[in-house]
Amino acid sequence: DLRDGRKEQLLPFVPPFTDDSLLHSPVWTEVAAEYLPLFDVEAGSSTSQRIRAAVMANADRGRTLPSDAVAVRNLMEQARFGTLSTTMSDMQHRRAGYPLSTLVDFAADSHGRPLFSLSPMAVHTRNLTADARGSLLVTAPGWNGLANARATLFGDIYPVAPEACGAAREIFMEKHGRTYSQYTNTGNFQFWVMASIVDVYFVGGFGTVSWVAGQTYREARPDRVLTGELHSTLRSLNDKYAKPLQATLPGSEDVQIISIDQKGVEIRLRVGGEYGIRRITFEGTADGPEDAHAELGKFLDLP
Repeated sequence: DLRDGRKEQLLPFVPPFTDDSLLHSPVWTEVAAEYLPLFDVEAGSSTSQRIRAAVMANADRGRTLPSDAVAVRNLMEQARFGTLSTTMSDMQHRRAGYPLSTLVDFAADSHGRPLFSLSPMAVHTRNLTADARGSLLVTAPGWNGLANARATLFGDIYPVAPEACGAAREIFMEKHGRTYSQYTNTGNFQFWVMASIVDVYFVGGFGTVSWVAGQTYREARPDRVLTGELHSTLRSLNDKYAKPLQATLPGSEDVQIISIDQKGVEIRLRVGGEYGIRRITFEGTADGPEDAHAELGKFLDLP
């Protein structure tokens, strides 16, 4: 596992990590209608017919999509930013007791716990000092509107123990690059972590809503295809397959592969200035970039 190097690097926490997972049963609501209408695809081409079938709503969801817990772990690997919500503390001059939402960058450790680099001067940091409870809303990159997949993680956020800050920095730099070292290596920023994830609220787009218990989320592992150089993988797939995909979809002005998992890819299409998200399901599974290239090559009858 490419994440094995993370191990338990963020332990111990301050205060020590405790497991307060709340158990909920998943709630499923399936709807037949899509957010945007299907784009017309010319018949007569076996490839075009397969494209149209693939981008239509999947009847066999378990075969074509990851489990909800894995989907959220995949989302945490793909996203770089999220909305952190904290409660305004009494030490603030105004609005004590009201929620505050701020945009933050984050990385996830081997158990999917979000790691933050926060300024001690920031209002959200001072809020967490008074009340560790918070939530993080993460949305899928490249998507738009209410059809976007998103997840909200609820938990308790604490400073990383001093002896673990070196490991925390490595995890953060792995995701965000060395350009972030300019501020994370200074004393003006501190590493914090959502040490206790008590629940996860997952919306996979219209008609897909689920609660994922904190323990179930932590025990899940992201698909291996996401744990390497994800952005390089997506870039190489788009370089080779975006134009062939667009050629099979008459009227489309732009086609981009925006996300990937073991079972398929999501593509963003623009037609008449309107965007839509559709899924292509792999025949097999993709555990790495080579597998993903092979699956899309088979799909499009390309070498």
